[in-house]
Amino acid sequence: MDLPRGHWLIASSDQTGRDDVPLAHEYLAEMLGVQRSTVSTITKDLQGAGLIHQGRGKATILDRPLLEQAACECYRILPVKYLQLLPLAQPEAKDGTPCLLEPRT
Repeated sequence: MDLPRGHWLIASSDQTGRDDVPLAHEYLAEMLGVQRSTVSTITKDLQGAGLIHQGRGKATILDRPLLEQAACECYRILPVKYLQLLPLAQPEAKDGTPCLLEPRT
């Protein structure tokens, strides 16, 4: 199975407003329905390309524009479609600030 490389990291970064996101390989594997080794291989490849840095339990996005290129095109399409279909459903973070649904520039 070929996962959208980096999609989950970018989406998590957008929702939290941070470039460092929690990354538990086992949890992510369960969530995506793949083996843990698949998640490990992909994150290792992303780190080798200089797109992220993996630490214990987290990943830090180092080169967001290149990571976005590595992600599937759905990353750029889905937020726009979501807002077109549900313009009043803009989610808020726990502190009350709007979450980013459109890709950051």
